[in-house]
Amino acid sequence: MSGHRLGNPGMGRFEALLGRLNRRRRVLGFCRSGLWRAEDRVQLAAGVVLFMLFVIAGPVGAGFAAHAVYDAGVRAEQHQKATRRQVTATVVRPMGDPDGPGPAPPRTAVVSWTDPGGGRRSAGALLGLRHRTGETVRVWVDRSGRTTHPPQSRSTTGLRATIVLVTVPILAGALALTLHRLLRAGLDRFRYRRWDREISHLTPHL
Repeated sequence: MSGHRLGNPGMGRFEALLGRLNRRRRVLGFCRSGLWRAEDRVQLAAGVVLFMLFVIAGPVGAGFAAHAVYDAGVRAEQHQKATRRQVTATVVRPMGDPDGPGPAPPRTAVVSWTDPGGGRRSAGALLGLRHRTGETVRVWVDRSGRTTHPPQSRSTTGLRATIVLVTVPILAGALALTLHRLLRAGLDRFRYRRWDREISHLTPHL
């Protein structure tokens, strides 16, 4: 049997991993190296804090904001459904000239309908299709009798909440990056002034 003692492969891999982690620690400045100044550690610490805020606070804030927008949208749906109704109206006069020059205007018309009290009301309404005078259309009106848009749909509420859910992390990341760049620019000016002072102290001895 050979007298050569075999090393432990697992221990060798563990020591190699410790070596890589130790080198990464020195590169990041978590050491007492004289090459790393206070401003370098401030910049590193600020970068870590801003990154953690982006990773943690960004999604959490987006979730809260999206939830708030969704709840507000559901309340708006309920309110609009309770205060708006559809009525059958008659087209009194189409507005605009779809066949005229330039971009086609919205298809609007003056319409009239009978309110619950038996009186006749008229107002301008935005219609989805072109209608002729005398045709009947369905329009939405509010409690005051003014024409309005249909109540907000659940798909619109969900879309708005999704937009907020996606937009907030993007804005948080842009804000964190901007703050880090501003901090880095300020620290760079501090470094340049310190280097100038050190060079001026060394110049008489050259």
